[in-house]
Amino acid sequence: MAHEQNRTAKIEYYSKLIKKIKDDLASRDLSKIPTEKLLPLMITCEKKLSELTLPQQIGGDSFFNLASDYPSFNFNPEE
Repeated sequence: MAHEQNRTAKIEYYSKLIKKIKDDLASRDLSKIPTEKLLPLMITCEKKLSELTLPQQIGGDSFFNLASDYPSFNFNPEE
């Protein structure tokens, strides 16, 4: 029981610390970060965002993977 209380206290401590760090980072101006560091950061953030916004995978296949199994159709009114 004491071990679980200690674990819970550590989780709370680190959660609060992470929030403080995030708040501080959010208030900073990124203009002093060199491009060679800022660009990879942007790419990493974009990847994380796309992972969160893409449809959830169902049975190992996402909607987009399943849709790619079908031939594409392009409508051209001049044809």
